[in-house]
Amino acid sequence: MGYGARAVPGDLASLKWRIGKQIGENSITFHDDIREDEVMNATRLFRTLVTAMAAVVIGSFALVGTAIAQGKGPGGPGGGGGGGGGDDVGTPPDYGDLVILYRDESGVPLLTTDRCQQPIAFESDTCTNYGTFECVVMDPDNVDNCLTRVVPVDPATCAILPAGVGCTHEIEFGRSNSARSPASVFESQLEDVVVKLATADRIGLDAAGRLVACVDGGVDDSGADLPDASSAVDSPLQNLAIYKQLMTYGYLGDEGQITLPASVMDTAARGIGVAVDKGGKVSVDMVVYLNQIMGLSDLPTTILGEPICIDPKEEVMGNIEYVHKCFLNYGNIPGGGVFGYGRGGNFGSLPFPAYIDDGLGNKDGVFEVLKWTEVDPDSPTFDIYRGPIFDRVFGGQEGKGTANIAGFVQAADDTREVINYMHSWPLPIEFVAGDGTVTAFQTPVTCEDSGGTGYDLSISADSGLQVPVQMAPNDEGREFIVTIANAGPDAASGSVWVTAESVDTVIKIATFATDEDGNPILDAEGNPVVESWDAGPFEYEFTDLAKGASASWTSTFIVDPAKKTTINWTATIVAEHDVNSTNNTVYETTNVIQTGKGGGRGGGE
Repeated sequence: MGYGARAVPGDLASLKWRIGKQIGENSITFHDDIREDEVMNATRLFRTLVTAMAAVVIGSFALVGTAIAQGKGPGGPGGGGGGGGGDDVGTPPDYGDLVILYRDESGVPLLTTDRCQQPIAFESDTCTNYGTFECVVMDPDNVDNCLTRVVPVDPATCAILPAGVGCTHEIEFGRSNSARSPASVFESQLEDVVVKLATADRIGLDAAGRLVACVDGGVDDSGADLPDASSAVDSPLQNLAIYKQLMTYGYLGDEGQITLPASVMDTAARGIGVAVDKGGKVSVDMVVYLNQIMGLSDLPTTILGEPICIDPKEEVMGNIEYVHKCFLNYGNIPGGGVFGYGRGGNFGSLPFPAYIDDGLGNKDGVFEVLKWTEVDPDSPTFDIYRGPIFDRVFGGQEGKGTANIAGFVQAADDTREVINYMHSWPLPIEFVAGDGTVTAFQTPVTCEDSGGTGYDLSISADSGLQVPVQMAPNDEGREFIVTIANAGPDAASGSVWVTAESVDTVIKIATFATDEDGNPILDAEGNPVVESWDAGPFEYEFTDLAKGASASWTSTFIVDPAKKTTINWTATIVAEHDVNSTNNTVYETTNVIQTGKGGGRGGGE
């Protein structure tokens, strides 16, 4: 690895920094907007959005049976719900955040004339009055058959009436409950996904539609091909991060950095399908609540445009109030029109690209799973099924609810269904016989080297830039150290820039001259030689920094004149093929104290 350091006071316009010279040629200051570059703006915006996500409070749904049994009714608006026995209604619960509601085709709750949300009723052993509830959806093929009934609520408080206790269903979030993770975890997971996809030689899709990163294995020392490595993005949290990012911005990573192998909306729907429990069910209510939990519903706009907002009546801190709630408009997708989904067409093009041979060549819509070929339970026999996903998993049934939020939910749940099937009938990777013979079962995903270069360089926020926390000006100077690391997969080349901005624009910062070994050069009196008073920003170059390697540079600096001030330091990596810019900049601060003895080197060279 080769590297060097030099002070560059000249034009840095190509780095999108503005540097201004002030108060003579021996004084230099760096404008504050260096901290507001595009990379950091994007990072702050995402962090703000994720923080908003964590701030959404999901209330508990409290059944009113206990309050009724104790003879307690609502205290009325503003009364805290604790007094006034005799009313046959319970304390109004915040059921709108957890239970399944009667909604329109966009997922917006349909309200009563009193502006109450309406929980859907479910017939069960705990719901003895189901047949008496209002029917809101009739079976079009049988006028005597009601498809959907709603639980009765009190018009004044919107609380469930006693007759409806035990008739609602709460949403089971399962693995998707990770949407409540702290903002830092969410941000880190999205960062990992971006790096994984941006450094892949090819991004594909598996049979369920999950994103797959494939990296060419290259060749060994003899020139023989090494196996390619592929892995699907299957983490629930990472897929929720994908969903949130796509619904907010419409792209992953920096805009234009990652080319998705499917549409934004299809990829977002599949992200939800991967995030939920394999044996569960994606529903309209689940998607709507996840949007609320992740803060998407609170955004003024998403890729779906402005949200649809209503003002239902709810209990808030013991008071009955109108609460403003918004919902993503799945009838306003990018490019126009409602979201549409067809199961046959969807799985007829997966996996992508096609790589499984069903005997007639690699065909679209074909996957491979284990199948049972012998019915005898005492001697079961298994074989490999290589054929249509649509036929094997769904029996060739197209399904229903193929538009708007219902279509989006169907797309997500179908992804979940295929993942569940593949996990239920997994194909062994290979079999090794006693003589060492290897029989491969799974068809490996292959890809060719794209010829591109990519790596993830970073500066640790904890130790990547080390500066003195407090210092007094002196002739001997102090040190700052900058350290970077390369996570690969390719070797990296570029520069690290360190700037020092004083709150006092008169102060001057300079580094000492060093020899080839990095040792200070001394003058005739044995004092270190100042390289230049017109120093900074400082550039440290590196070439061919290998995967897993790090590089560090140490510079000694002095300040003049000796007066109390604060130095704000910034270290930033600039490298052409760095796929992740969110970990490329760190900040530190040095407090310079006044010694009362003069200091520095008199302001001269």
